[in-house]
Amino acid sequence: MTPISVDTWEGFIFINVDPNPTESLPDYLGEFGTGFSGYPFPELSATQFFWQTELKANWKVIKDAFQEVWHIPSLHHKTIPNVFADPANKHGHALNFKLYARHGQISLPGNYERRPTTIEGFALRYGSGATVIKQPSSHTPEGVNAARDPRWSIDGNAIFPNCLLYVAERTFLTHIFWPLAENRTLWEARFYYPKAETLAQRFSQEYAKVILRDVNLEDGSTLERTQTMLESGAKQEIVLQDQELLIRHHHKVAEAYLNA
Repeated sequence: MTPISVDTWEGFIFINVDPNPTESLPDYLGEFGTGFSGYPFPELSATQFFWQTELKANWKVIKDAFQEVWHIPSLHHKTIPNVFADPANKHGHALNFKLYARHGQISLPGNYERRPTTIEGFALRYGSGATVIKQPSSHTPEGVNAARDPRWSIDGNAIFPNCLLYVAERTFLTHIFWPLAENRTLWEARFYYPKAETLAQRFSQEYAKVILRDVNLEDGSTLERTQTMLESGAKQEIVLQDQELLIRHHHKVAEAYLNA
């Protein structure tokens, strides 16, 4: 078998197809990697929900869709329209961006005035999930909610090249995009939760799983159409504004690698 290099970070396994890499994983992650020291990944990963699907789209098209969040109030208006947006920030603009040499982070606000439905309120009371808005604690690692904004709810961390790690106060989730061809990608989504100690907590996790399934179906509904538009050649350029800073950074890093 062809040898590869493997290393771990915070319980995650990283693979380098170069059998003799010139750079270690800690060096590759840099400051980004050290900022998560103390986050309870093992405690929060006792339960995992997993989906995967193949899409007829380039992997960068899919990753880009998850590197900005101002689409949430419109694309997700049936599922989570006001989880990360409120009357003072109705378009869901990010709280903060932080760029590293290769990687990047976007911090999302939480709508702490949001009033859930009765059944949703029951689910949120007993569990943790991407729609559970919890105030950041004083023990949050320095790499989580880097701006220390009290309105914070969750960070989206873009790990170059093909991974996204979303981290909240009591839950985390990942998206990994595996290129199969220039217009085919295997998309893997994993949602992690602590061990449920009661039936109420288990119900809460199942509720969160279904909500996140529907959110991801909404995201996936646009991606193949975006690929079709790009292949048509009708648009030669796409203007990226400030809320799409992570997308701009990702393509800058990708171009640097390709031109090296």
